[in-house]
Formats: sequence, structure tokens, C-alpha cells
Amino acid sequence: MSDIECQQKISYKKNKIKLYFAIPQYKFQYMPQLFHCVPLFIHSIFAVTVSSQVRGGAQETLCAQIHSPTEPISLTVALNMDSESSVILEEVVKQDFYRCLTFQVPVVSRTSVASINKAKILIHPPSFIHIIQTDKPIYKPGQTGRYLISSALHPHCPPAAYQIPLQIASPSAGQDHRWHPRSSHPMIPEAAQGRYTITAMTDRGEQISHNFDIKEYVLPKIPNLSPMNLCMYLTVIPQNLTLTTDMRGMASFSLDTSLWKNSVTLKVGGWFLVSSQTGLSPTSAAFYSKSNSFLKIMQNNGKIPCDGDAAVQVQYIIQGAELKTETGSLGFLLPGKTSHFIKVSVLLREVINLAPVAQLVVYTVMPSGETVADSRDFPIQLCLNNKVSLRFSSLQHLPAEKTTLSLQAHPGSMCSIRAIDQSVLLLQSEQEITVDYLPVQKLSGYSYEAEDHEPYPCFPVPVPEPEIEPDVADGRTSFTHMFFYRDNGSVSVEKTVPDTITKWAAGAFCVSSVGFGVAPNTGLTAFQPFFVSLTLPYSVIRGEVFTLKATVFNYLSQCIMVKVTLADSEEFTSRDCDGCQYSVCLCGEESRTFSWIVTPTALGEVSLKVSAEVLKTDELCGNEVATVPDIGQIDTVVRTLLVQAEGTPQMVSHNALLCPADGPTEKNISLLMPEMFVAGSARATVSVLGDLMGRAMKNLNKLLAMPYGCGEQNMVLFAPNIFILNYLKSTGQLTKEILDKAVHFLESGYQRELTYKHNDGSYSAFGKSDESGNTWLTSFVMKSFGGARPYIYVNPQHIDEARSWLSRHQRRDGCIRSVGKLFHNGMKGGVSDDVSLTAYITAALLELDTNITDTVVQNCLRCLQTVVDQMDNLYTTALLSYTFTLAGDEDTRSKLITYLDQKSNTQGGTRHWERAGASGKGLDSLEVEMTSYVLLALVSGPTMPGFGLDYSSGIVRWLAQQQNPYGGFSSTQDTVVALQALAKYGAATYSEEGSTTVTVTSLGGLNKHFTVDQTNRLLYQEEKLSEVPGEYTVRAEGQSCVLAQISMHYNVPPPPDFSAFNISAHVMSKCNVSRPQLIVFVHVRYQGRREETNMVIINIKLLSGYILDKSSLNLVSSCT
Repeated sequence: MSDIECQQKISYKKNKIKLYFAIPQYKFQYMPQLFHCVPLFIHSIFAVTVSSQVRGGAQETLCAQIHSPTEPISLTVALNMDSESSVILEEVVKQDFYRCLTFQVPVVSRTSVASINKAKILIHPPSFIHIIQTDKPIYKPGQTGRYLISSALHPHCPPAAYQIPLQIASPSAGQDHRWHPRSSHPMIPEAAQGRYTITAMTDRGEQISHNFDIKEYVLPKIPNLSPMNLCMYLTVIPQNLTLTTDMRGMASFSLDTSLWKNSVTLKVGGWFLVSSQTGLSPTSAAFYSKSNSFLKIMQNNGKIPCDGDAAVQVQYIIQGAELKTETGSLGFLLPGKTSHFIKVSVLLREVINLAPVAQLVVYTVMPSGETVADSRDFPIQLCLNNKVSLRFSSLQHLPAEKTTLSLQAHPGSMCSIRAIDQSVLLLQSEQEITVDYLPVQKLSGYSYEAEDHEPYPCFPVPVPEPEIEPDVADGRTSFTHMFFYRDNGSVSVEKTVPDTITKWAAGAFCVSSVGFGVAPNTGLTAFQPFFVSLTLPYSVIRGEVFTLKATVFNYLSQCIMVKVTLADSEEFTSRDCDGCQYSVCLCGEESRTFSWIVTPTALGEVSLKVSAEVLKTDELCGNEVATVPDIGQIDTVVRTLLVQAEGTPQMVSHNALLCPADGPTEKNISLLMPEMFVAGSARATVSVLGDLMGRAMKNLNKLLAMPYGCGEQNMVLFAPNIFILNYLKSTGQLTKEILDKAVHFLESGYQRELTYKHNDGSYSAFGKSDESGNTWLTSFVMKSFGGARPYIYVNPQHIDEARSWLSRHQRRDGCIRSVGKLFHNGMKGGVSDDVSLTAYITAALLELDTNITDTVVQNCLRCLQTVVDQMDNLYTTALLSYTFTLAGDEDTRSKLITYLDQKSNTQGGTRHWERAGASGKGLDSLEVEMTSYVLLALVSGPTMPGFGLDYSSGIVRWLAQQQNPYGGFSSTQDTVVALQALAKYGAATYSEEGSTTVTVTSLGGLNKHFTVDQTNRLLYQEEKLSEVPGEYTVRAEGQSCVLAQISMHYNVPPPPDFSAFNISAHVMSKCNVSRPQLIVFVHVRYQGRREETNMVIINIKLLSGYILDKSSLNLVSSCT
């Protein structure tokens, strides 16, 4: 081959042997296969070598050999795949023949099996390398994230020229946001904290991902490492170390086997850190060869450098009887001997193209047809064609000094550079892009044995083990603070070193026409002999008083006089702490902390500027004269502090279900502020979804803005998962990611709910601490457990015991009496009398697939039939309409729905039902619940004339308008019933057709566009709005329905009237301990008109800068 050169010349007389070398092409690493070596005639040998695995679209090499043809031979080599055949070589051979030639591998969309003559090879589809970079691994809520994506077929290939839209999945859901092809994306202040995943799908169907976190954090201090003098007493045990294994646990060695006659036993032992010894005693025997000829490739020590050529040593022993007597000029020519032991050197050229592993096969074919071969992997140092270097003008600078960052790369490269505070990496580590990190495609594990292999006579047939492939991480790294493109291959940028005493880690990543390039990481230390460091909480409340602490460190060997100053600002007020001094002596290796009492007066990011200056003075510091350093006499640090609004957070959502199939449709939305609100706290966002259930799906863990701490509230984390899974399953949209997340919620909710179970099979709000179970909650848990059975394991005994307990409370007239207390009135909705309760339990039993002929069900229906004509309560009527729909009683169902139609409210083009005596202020959860029951009655049974999906659509539009920003409603039960109804309606109206464009405009000039189609209907698309208050118009054009929502968040001051409760608090501090504590005592006394309260929630917000000692929560239960 052209890439191989024999460095040894050997004279000859009559005997001749030929050695052939197979080396893979540079683009892909694989193990070549010697697959066809057969006698053509009595003395003629035919052999072909080619890669056992190849990439579609690549150029591959095939070598063919015919030895000693006795007459002209017609040689044809063809590649066959499916029904197509492609001729690679066709020639008439009259004499010894050996030729290597390249051929084009056909492109395939999936791994396919092809054959060349009789041997099979695997053809893999082309696989791109994709890298997603973010500017740092962790963000704070509200910060802007920057990113870059790059793709290429191989590290040595130029990048692909196409854009890939990115999607981001939040910790609480599957698909979340879409990041359009741009260099940055803002995170909203309300973004959920946790792990986010950026996912991109290429046009080839390849999915790539990258993770980052959103967290409220304060940068940790970089540890100060000081030398220490230590005395150590060591016990040394002499050992003879013979071998050291590599990363795969393998070690190579060689033995002289020339005198071996029989089997030899090798004993190997090793000591591990766990102080236990392992042993290995394999039995080794000489290799078998019919001609007693052998060939061996010698192992090199370490990795082969990538910047040149490499020599590989080959040894072989050929028995003279196997050699043909003739003269010739091709091959290695050996003196006539009975046995020949020869060493040759093989030169591998441009090994950079073979990295990370050169997989070499050396073989020879004897006149008898026997193949003698050996193969070996040679690790090669990873290099890239695009040589990139990055360096600072100096490794250490003073803060605020100028530094030059110089970048060198291939001319015409596009490069991204990151310089990140090392403290961020201490807080959230991530893998850097290095040469070793870039994914390399290695094709291996496919047999490359000769097909004419015969087992050794009278020896066991060996079974080859599959090769262990190294793990390749597919994480991604780095961020893009700066982009550069230069034709001359170099650029220098002058930057100011930030005012932070830290180490900056810088890296660069480039792409060009010659492929990828990665610069070795470089660092810059910002340091000065003395400096100041601030200690701040992550955030404070406006008007809250906190202590700002600044610590000054002196790393000089002399004493200095330091003056520390906090700069004035209009964003906060400050005063000196009692008895504090701000000009002090600070001797070598000392530090001093200074404090101020600060009260923020502005919202948002507030800057705090503290300066420490070395003063020139004649005063003595102890026994020394205070000195002034030549450089670094002033250190100034500026830190930002997030100031949040005071008051109680509120949220208001405006929803619009827009279906523009019959023409463009729009809705005007006014964002109005209440009379009393906290100035500066208002903010708003607009979001668009193409699926009715998308918003609830995104927020399965926070459908309600309320805590979850009892058996009632726990069910809002449980039941909606069932409805959403059923909906996605019926519409074919259920993905493994969504299923896994929902199953996690179901399993945890199931286990948690069992803690509220009584011994008799019933359930109550606080479990066994309540006197008895509650009929409503027991039936709710029973039907929910039944609905979860297709997705998680539910012990049937829990359902049977609940059903049995309910049946024991059925009266003779068939109605079920109410038992137990339900604290949360909104939780049980309108189920407050025996008729409503019986209707609810009957529906629960029928949803559980209880037979209509069941005695309990029949008695319940008998109870309900007696009151159908006497109903004047709309809530109970709506619930009865759903119950009789499930029972299949169409006459009663028709009568109830017709009555409800006459009582419906159709203002504003929607339809809903109102309860008598409603205040009309705010959202009434019972109205949501009864309206949802009517929708369930309509979509759970046969379509009634005049009450089809068009009629139901008006109900759905009204329900969609009532959703909160999380996809829930105002209470647990209205959320559960509404989501169940919307899921059933969504499944009945689901369509895979059409796309819609949504445009949001405002009087202030806003113009934002969203596109919704079948590929992103579950994708949560969101943008910030700057005009609050403001007037907005949401317009939709297209064929599919979309759900648009404008959400507004603001704070309101505490109410002036606390007459129903008396609340007071006092604190007790423990400061003279290793871990200072602040104990808060909160006293709440009810002084209202009722004899007793319902459930009361006490929400205590911690003082800024403090964390909760969770063990102290045990004290709460002992104080109630």
C-alpha cells in the first residue's frame, strides 16, 4: 500500500515470501477483515481484504491477490446489497496479482448488511458529530443563557452548514421552551429551579442534548491553599512490580516460546486497595499452524505521537517447506533455509489520520492456502487538523488591569472563546471540550477471522469474545462569550480583568474548512497582595435590613494601614454598625471583617461597591511602621444583590383558546393593576401551546399555587397524571420521557397517600390521627387508584377495602351517608349533602369499571332516581348528568342536560354554569367544577342531538379562560374534574392536521410571532412582555387550535385587617456556638366568629441569608 514503506532490504536466491499490510483509512476506525482465501486450482490462491464495517458514503480500500495462477483467471469482485450489485474490480489475471483500489460505499439510512463475493460486511449510516455549548453550567433565574451548536461528519471535516432549532426541557415537565436559532435566550425570573436539558433534533433524525442548571446560588470562595509542615511515619513493604494495567485493565508482555513442547501454566496475582487478593491461572499453549509458521506484530510502548510517522516492528517465522522455489522481485526475499526468523519494520505515515487507534493487520498466504496473520491496536495521540492555541499575555494580573488574550487557529476559522470564573465550576462542575472529549466513531466488534478457518485438530473450538468498546461520553461543554472570525488565523483581544480575586479558566473552540480545533485550557489569576471580599445573601426583600460584611486579606509580609469604604447609592441606605472602625492596621497574613447595616430601597439588581485602600501613615502598627505596597494599593469590588418586592405574590392569567380554521381570530387582553399593589413588582409573559393539555402537562408538580401536606392535597399530584397519560396514549403523543415523569409522580403519590389510610380501608386528611375516614376522600382515592392501574402497580386490596368500607355506609334507601371530616371545603367541591355524595360515589364506582348490576351501584341509582325531578341545585344536577351518563340511562341523561342547557350562561361567546349566591368576585371553583361535570356528561356518552362537539367547544373555551398560569384552577377538586373533562374533549377532537401562526401585538409596538404545528404542539413557547399595565392583541391564523396565555405577576401589601387572627412573632438567638442559630417563635390565635377554624396554612418566609434547620420542624408538631 502507498501508506506503508518497508525499511529493510533483504537479498535472496531462490525462496520468496510476501507480507501484506492492511491499515484502515483515516476517517473511521475499524478492524479489517481477511475474508476470502481459497485455492483456485491446484497451486493457485485467491485472497481479498476489506473492512468488516464501513460508513455509507465513504471511500474504502479493497485489496485482491491471486498467487501462482496456472492459467488465465477472470477476476470479478462486486459489492452486493439487497437486489443491487456494484462491480469494484474486474480483470483477467495471467500471473501473480496484487492490487489495492478504492471504491465508494453506498449511502444507507440504517445499518445494513452487504456482501463482497461471499463475505458479509456491515454498512453504517453517516453519523455527524454535534456539540452544544452553553456559556456556563449554572444560571440564576432571570439571567440570559448563551449557546452555540456545531456539527460535522468528523473532527477533521468542516462544519455542516445548516441550522438546528433547540428545545429545552424544564425539571417539571417534558418539552418546555423552544430556543430559536440565535445566540442567547433569557430565563424568566419565575423559572423553576433544577436541571434543564437542551435537546436538538437534526434533519437526519439524530438527537443531541446538553444539560445546565437554574439555581439561586452564591459563588463559593476559592479555597486558599497554604503550605504546611507535616511529619509522616510510613511503613514501606518492598514489592516487585512486574506489570501495570491500562485503563481497560490490560497489560501486555511477551514470552520466548521457542522451546515450548507442552502446555504452560501462568499464575498472575494482584493486590487491590480493598485489601483482598485475586488470582488468575490461565493455561497457555503454543499457537497452532499446519506449517508451523508464525507472524507477530510487536507492541509499542505508550501512545504513538500524532505529529509524524510511526514505525511498527513485525516478526515472522516461515518454514522452508512452505516456500515455493522460484525467482521474483515482489515481496520479501529470504535466503534458502529450513526455518526463517525475520524482523521487518513497517512505517505508518500521517498517523494523525488514524487516531485514536491504528488497527493494523499483517498477513501472508502460503502456497498451501494457509493464512498466517496477526493484528494489533496501536493507540495514537489524539490531534486535530485545526491547531488552536489560546494564551493570556500574563498568567497573573491585578484586578482592573488590561490583559491581552491571543488566539491562533487555521485561517478562516470561526472560534468561540470562554473565560469563566473558576468559582462557578466549583459550584457546578462540567466536562470541558478537549481533544480527548471529542467523540470519535470507531467501528469494531465484527468478526474479522478468515472464512476458511479450521479448528485445531483434537483441540477445543475457541469461541471469540466480543471486543470491549470504550465508553464515549456525549455530554457537551463550554460557553461562547466571544465569537471571532479571521482570515489570517490569529487575533488578539484586549480585555479588562474583572474586579474579582479569582482564577479565570479560558478555553476556545474553532471550526474551519479543515475541521474542528480545540485549544488547551489556559488560566489567568487575578490577585493582588491585599484584597477585599464581600459576603452577601442571594437575595433580600426591599426594605429588609441586613448586614453587609467585607473581609480584607493582607498577604504582604509587612503591616499596612487599611481604610474600607462602602460607596453611597440611591438604591439603598446604609449606616455604620455600632462600635465599628473602618481604618485599622492589618499585619502580614492577617484578615479583618467590616460590617454595615444596609436597607435596599430599589428593586432588581442593586450594586454594592466596597473599596479598601492602603493609607500612608506615620502611625505604628504594633511595633512596625505601616508600609505602602508599590502596586495594588487600592482594591475595589462591586457585587450585585437581587432585591425582591415585598408583599404577597399574586398572579393573574388571561387565556384564549383560538381556533382559526374558519378564518383568522383574535382576542384583546388588557393587563390592569389593582388599586393596591407593590410598585415595581409587576411583570408579565405570553405563552403559546398547540395542545389543550400542554400547560397542565408542563406543571404536573405545581398545578396549584398551594402547599401539599395532607391526604386531600396529595391527590392533586396524583389524579391529573392519569388523565394526561390517557389523553396522550389515545392521541399517540405519549413519549417515554413523559411516561417516566408521570409514572414517578404516580408512584410517589400512591405511596404517600397510603400513609393517610385507616385500618378499615378508608382515608382521611390526616390519616390515623383523625377519628375516622371520610367517605368523599375514600371514594376519590378508590377511583384514582383504579385509574392508575394501567401505569403503576396498585395493590387490589386497597381498592377492595375502600369499596367495602363505602358499602357499609349505604342506607336502606340506597343513599350513602357522609362520614368523617373533610377540612378543605374547596377540595370536596359541592359534595356537601347525601345526594351529591351518593352521585359522586356512584360515578367513582362506575369509573372503576364496576358492573351496572352491582348491588351497591343499583341501590345508589335507586336513591338518585327519586330526586331527579326535584333538583334545584345546579351543582348536583350537573354531577347527576355525569353519573347517569356513566350508568347508560339515556332518558335521565337527556332530561338533565336539557334542563342544564336552559340554565347556562352564554355571555362572551362561551358557555358555563353559575351557582346561586355566588359573589361574582374572582373565580368560583364550584362553577368550574359543575361546568366540567356537564362537559364530562357530554363527551362520555353517545352524542345527543344539538349537543355535539360544537356545543361542547363553548364550554371548553370558558374553562380554558379560567386556567391559572400552571394549567390548574383555583382548588384541588375543580382542577381534577376540569382536567379530566378537558382530556376527554381533547382526545375526541384531536387532529394531526394543520399549523397556526400566533401574533402578539401591543399599543406600545410589540410584535411577536409563534408558529405551532404537529411537531411542536406540546412545546411551551414563552416570551417576556415589557408593558405592564398594557393592551395586547393575540391573533391566530391557520388551521389548528392554539391556547395562548398572558400571565401577570405582582405583589400586594399585607391586608390592613387581621381581625380573624392574632399573629405575633419573636426571635431567640444562639450566637456563642460553633453554628449560630436564630430561633423564630410564631404565635397564631384565632379570634373569629366560628367555633373552630377550617384548615389554616401558616406561610413563614425565612430571613434573607438564613437556611432552615429541618430538624426544627419536629418542634412544630409538638406545639399544635
